[in-house]
Amino acid sequence: MVTNAFMMDYPWPALDGVLRPEWTNSGFLVGGRRVGILSYSGGQSGWSDDLTHMHETWAGADHPIDDMSRGWTTSALRRHLTDLHSTILEVGCSSGFLIRALAAEWPGAMVMGSDFLKEPLERL
Repeated sequence: MVTNAFMMDYPWPALDGVLRPEWTNSGFLVGGRRVGILSYSGGQSGWSDDLTHMHETWAGADHPIDDMSRGWTTSALRRHLTDLHSTILEVGCSSGFLIRALAAEWPGAMVMGSDFLKEPLERL
């Protein structure tokens, strides 16, 4: 299980030549500047901000497959998550529909997301 102590001690990689980010329990300090997200360079995934926008517009949060997937995920976490103040990381959070559901279900937890695309993360 990830804890805030882990976040503080994790050896975050340097960002574009800047010293490693520091976790503050509410965001990151990068080179003395407070940022809400970390952005690393990476290869191409084939997914784009335009595809994310299309998914949000046409499928939205109520698409049956997405809704069922979020229900399955929260159900599984209810069985295994014992600390209501845990840190939950969703990898591939896209538009953040699951992040919102997790934050509503566990209001005392720190819920964070990561994604290949920066724009959806900035909006979250």
